[in-house]
Amino acid sequence: MGETMKNTHIIFDKLNQLDYSTVEYKLKSEKFSEKEISKMKKECLRFLSLCAEKKIALSPSYMVDMYWHQLILCTKIYEEVGKICGKFIHHIPNNGNKIQRKKDSEAFWKTIESYEESYGEPNLKIWGIERR
Repeated sequence: MGETMKNTHIIFDKLNQLDYSTVEYKLKSEKFSEKEISKMKKECLRFLSLCAEKKIALSPSYMVDMYWHQLILCTKIYEEVGKICGKFIHHIPNNGNKIQRKKDSEAFWKTIESYEESYGEPNLKIWGIERR
């Protein structure tokens, strides 16, 4: 296991020890099932662990982004996430222009490549991708 891969797993394990009950409560009120929320959490924490280690722009799937949005609103938990990741991970929304959409698409596929290197095959229901 490479050093970066090892570090992403260590970060993920530490992130996974935090209490996300407030985040999950908010998602339940948006009609997500507990099973969906559990999968969204796992994939969001994996995404954040990749962001902590990679020096390139990464972009989440829609479902990961949904969980991340709720997490960011829980500032005390998100502050702890930043401490574990070793940096504050900024969320930069798409501004809708064509150049930004292209950059986001490229960053998304870099995310998938990085994910596969560290965690194997992504959960297709959460990541919403087909094999290229």
